[in-house]
Amino acid sequence: MAGAHADLHARKIMIAMDGGPESWYAVKWGIENVVRFGDNVLILYVGPKEEETGDYSAKALMWEKGGTPFIPLMEFGSLASFGLKGFTPELLAELEQLSKDLKLTIFAQVYFGNAKEKIVTAAEQNGTDLIVIGHRGLGKFQRLFSGSVSAHVVEETDCPVVVVKLPREK
Repeated sequence: MAGAHADLHARKIMIAMDGGPESWYAVKWGIENVVRFGDNVLILYVGPKEEETGDYSAKALMWEKGGTPFIPLMEFGSLASFGLKGFTPELLAELEQLSKDLKLTIFAQVYFGNAKEKIVTAAEQNGTDLIVIGHRGLGKFQRLFSGSVSAHVVEETDCPVVVVKLPREK
């Protein structure tokens, strides 16, 4: 992840997301609590492989194995063409401000397929120093059949992983 602000001491922080409220909270929490001045931040979006037909599914097939090239923050608006949830104008404005304030280099990368596998693959391919991931809080029954993405990532990656839970409503 080279960029105008990249240097040899900048860490590579990957924040994994799927567009749900837990993952957007993890993006915000990670930038506010983990990311330091000058870090390189990769927002990794893993979309389901079987979604719709047409352009989306063609892109899903094309970027399934290695992910898209890095997408700079100023081009995040183009992510709408992938049919990805959650890239709102408000969030993009917030990321742009944080990028300026903290001199961050922020990129996105999109993978399609099994989130557990793709997050681990992306971390290895990108030389990630730390992963931030949201936690959906599935019940025991749901975890039995689908498994926990965050637990899998913690188990299978060689770098530290921060699992962020959405605060409980009071």
